[in-house]
Amino acid sequence: MRSRILPKSNSRTLRRIEEAKRRDHRRVGKELDLYSFTRSPGAVSSTQGQIIWDEIARYWKAKHRDAGYDEVRTPFLLNEELWHKSGHMTTTVTTCISRKQKT
Repeated sequence: MRSRILPKSNSRTLRRIEEAKRRDHRRVGKELDLYSFTRSPGAVSSTQGQIIWDEIARYWKAKHRDAGYDEVRTPFLLNEELWHKSGHMTTTVTTCISRKQKT
């Protein structure tokens, strides 16, 4: 394969890609111990991650309240059938129940 000099637009694109890699939340979150991934769908916040989450939520709520918006919350509902199909129902629910019984 022959190498060639990239036009400026391609150089700019490569710099943006490198910057995106540097700021990748998956890498940064792991390095700063903000959250971890488990076998269940989604991630689990660490203490540091929860502090950041709470501060962002506090800021967001204040901004919206100041702008005259009311907060509305809906229940967090999941489709149980999908948990069975993915196999998460047996692993996650069993893990959650066993942890709850130990406390």
